[in-house]
Amino acid sequence: ETGSKTTVDMQLGFRRGGIRAALYVNNLFDDKTITGARAYVNPTNYARSFIVQLPPPRQIGLRVSLKY
Repeated sequence: ETGSKTTVDMQLGFRRGGIRAALYVNNLFDDKTITGARAYVNPTNYARSFIVQLPPPRQIGLRVSLKY
């Protein structure tokens, strides 16, 4: 179990006529809380380790669409 986490996404946009635009940010605070983990044993030397899964990094972008 990896515990609880909160991810904040945000979007701000406008629409004028047939034009729409939105600025977005996913994972606003760039949270790096582990989302999953599992044990792994190397079959050649029996060394034990863990494989962890991290969330996607912060993403910033712009969406634009035109309706005609």
